[in-house]
Amino acid sequence: MSNPADVCVCLRPVTGIFGTGLNAAGALLGDAEVDPHYTLTASADGSYPGPDAITVNAVWPIQAGVWALNGPNSRWIAPQAAQGTGNLPGDYTYRTTFNLTGVDLSQFELVGGWATDNGGVDIVLNGTSTGLQNTAQFASLTPFTLTSGFVNGVNTLEFIVNNAPDPNNPEAPGPTGLRVDLRGYVKIQPATRPTLTVTRQGVNLTISWAPASAGQELQSAPAVTGPWTAVANATNPYTTTASGAALFYRVVSP
Repeated sequence: MSNPADVCVCLRPVTGIFGTGLNAAGALLGDAEVDPHYTLTASADGSYPGPDAITVNAVWPIQAGVWALNGPNSRWIAPQAAQGTGNLPGDYTYRTTFNLTGVDLSQFELVGGWATDNGGVDIVLNGTSTGLQNTAQFASLTPFTLTSGFVNGVNTLEFIVNNAPDPNNPEAPGPTGLRVDLRGYVKIQPATRPTLTVTRQGVNLTISWAPASAGQELQSAPAVTGPWTAVANATNPYTTTASGAALFYRVVSP
């Protein structure tokens, strides 16, 4: 028999943080739509200066073995939808913002993954380089986690992508794009598990527990595997008479 174990959902999602290519409800946008959460703030292609970042048409290079396939939590964006045609070589910067007003920043973390064509030059948080680069590029999402550098209020996150030139035709356009999965979480400190103490004086048993909190319920069972039932009118401490078959006790917290 294994030892008892606690299960804790210790991360709470923070709303208002989006991956690329999603609508306000977090669902995937269609082809050639403007991303409402990401803007193109710097472009090497004067014909596509931004600020709109556009979802890439779901044709080549979005296919198995080339770019990572879209979904379920993000899709590719770029300066233009037709990345079979592509954009000029150089650096492209994509920006998203999120509001952390009232969030405990000491317990907040930003978790994501990014894919880029070509390399991911940097992730910049509130104007400061994180030093993160994506050398794996476009075939899969490269994971990242940020745990510091946030501010109480609106935060700015930028992804800088380099579109490398074709060695045989350095000034020709080529495919470029960005895909980001992004989630924000606040770490929740788990409650301390109550500890039972049982003392006996003659035939009387006294059961107490600490820490005590509102809504806790004392339960008993004929075996450690149950069935468990609530002890009627039990307060802390609870006194009963030791008689009859053995009983097991536990405290359940709300």
